[in-house]
Amino acid sequence: MGSRLHWQGGKTARRAGFTLIELIISVAVMVFLIISLFALNFTASSTWAVERERTSRLQNFRVGAERIAVEIRGASSNWADADLVVVPSPNQMADRLRFRVYSGSTSYQYEYYLAGNVNTGYQVMRKIYREPSYPGTAVFDSETAVTETLTTLAAMYFVREGNRIVIIMVAQYKYGGRTQTVSYTRQVFVRGAKSR
Repeated sequence: MGSRLHWQGGKTARRAGFTLIELIISVAVMVFLIISLFALNFTASSTWAVERERTSRLQNFRVGAERIAVEIRGASSNWADADLVVVPSPNQMADRLRFRVYSGSTSYQYEYYLAGNVNTGYQVMRKIYREPSYPGTAVFDSETAVTETLTTLAAMYFVREGNRIVIIMVAQYKYGGRTQTVSYTRQVFVRGAKSR
């Protein structure tokens, strides 16, 4: 806002207003500020969406791993010389976990694994087998999903070291054009499992 001097009939008159250059600079600064605010808002909202998805993913992993942990803590057998954990073998890693649970007068084997494919996603599944006679004669009983279908879930592993089972869930997703890999790990101690 400047005032300009103009010559009018022998007198100098002052006139208030903007010049064209001042107006263009003001508009340019305003446009730059508006674009900056929109960019900041877009970045914040996309970051919030990614964090919300990550939290949801970890919650699903936590639910699946906790269910496995609760059931494996209850592992028991009615055969004194049978190992409570069938798969994986001691000091091994596998993509399945199978253990014995003795309930009432019946012995069962619970098996956890991933089912699905890369295109539709994976879910953690549980199969139950009845073990009517001495270990080794398990008969399929039922199958249920433990988690909803997760498009980011890529793999699940079970590591056995002595009487300890480590559950590892691996997720892959794209963020900013790059593939990100994250994992969720849970450790469970199995009472009565053979350590060697």
